[in-house]
Amino acid sequence: MQITVVLRPDAAAELRAPAPAQGAARTLLDDARDLGVELRPTHPGVDDASLQPFYHVEVNDPDAVERVLDRLRASAAVDAAYVKPAEAAP
Repeated sequence: MQITVVLRPDAAAELRAPAPAQGAARTLLDDARDLGVELRPTHPGVDDASLQPFYHVEVNDPDAVERVLDRLRASAAVDAAYVKPAEAAP
């Protein structure tokens, strides 16, 4: 199951910077590691600042989804975290 994570713009910029993340962004990476998920940019390599805060994580254990959501939502680096809705036919 995919969880969409919307970061604060400053945290997103820090994660995209070549230097190691610090502060809330570093804590978020540590939390993701502790949860056994990897935070990945949804739009890697884009220059559009409106797309840069969007990240996602994959959660393979359905029983862990709420725990992951709660921890991500509690992060100072995160503006929002939600389960990506299922794809629907047009």
